[in-house]
Amino acid sequence: MKPANQQEIMLYTRMGEAICQIQILEQALTHCLTLKLNPDVAESEANNFLLQQQQKTFGTAVRLAAKKGAYPEELQKSLEELLDQRNWLVHHAMRDSQQGNRIVVMESILKKVKSITDKAEKLQQLLEWDLIDFSASKGRNVSRLIEMMIREKGPRPVGI
Repeated sequence: MKPANQQEIMLYTRMGEAICQIQILEQALTHCLTLKLNPDVAESEANNFLLQQQQKTFGTAVRLAAKKGAYPEELQKSLEELLDQRNWLVHHAMRDSQQGNRIVVMESILKKVKSITDKAEKLQQLLEWDLIDFSASKGRNVSRLIEMMIREKGPRPVGI
């Protein structure tokens, strides 16, 4: 097997980064759903729900969020769009980069993969802010959490 060239290394690196960011988002989503869908249960029951959700796929979590109406329409739609993009990344990106037996790294593929990474990161932040809003609606004092979010991640993202 011949070593990867610089363009192939860039593609593989970008793909790995996107998959990692999607997995981070998936964890954030399962944690947020656990809290939002189980606000009044014992901690042990919530932990059991979380463990069950963590064994399922990103798609299952996105569909559960839709079924339960956990998020505003725009956020839910963005999660569903990212799921489609994630599925392309995992199942078709390499095929779309092949010409015969070799990988051809196209700028369009690199940009598409990078946009998936960026969208997953932004969605994670939107989920975090949504959970802060949810916690505030339950009477929790979230002022220090808001300060920390702004300090560490910048102002609340606007739009998706």
